[in-house]
Amino acid sequence: MGNKKSKMHKGSIRTKMKNHLPLKHIFVFFLITFLIGCKSVPQFPQRPMRIQITSNGRKVLWFDTNKDSRADYFQQLDAH
Repeated sequence: MGNKKSKMHKGSIRTKMKNHLPLKHIFVFFLITFLIGCKSVPQFPQRPMRIQITSNGRKVLWFDTNKDSRADYFQQLDAH
C-alpha cells in the first residue's frame, strides 16, 4: 500500500510537469528573441575622432564605433 501511494504521487508530478512544458518553451522563445533583437552598446574609443564646437556653445564629439575610419556616432554636450 505504501508503494502504491508513492507511485501515484510520482505520476501526479509528471502530469504537472507536462502541463508546464509549453510555458518553458514560450519563455525560451521570448528570451532568444529578446537577445537577438537587442543591440549592444557600442564600445567607444578613448578619444573622439573629431571635436566640433557649435555656434551655441555645445561641444559635439564624433566617434568611430565600427572601426571603418569614419565617424558614425556623435554625442552633444551642453555648455556649462
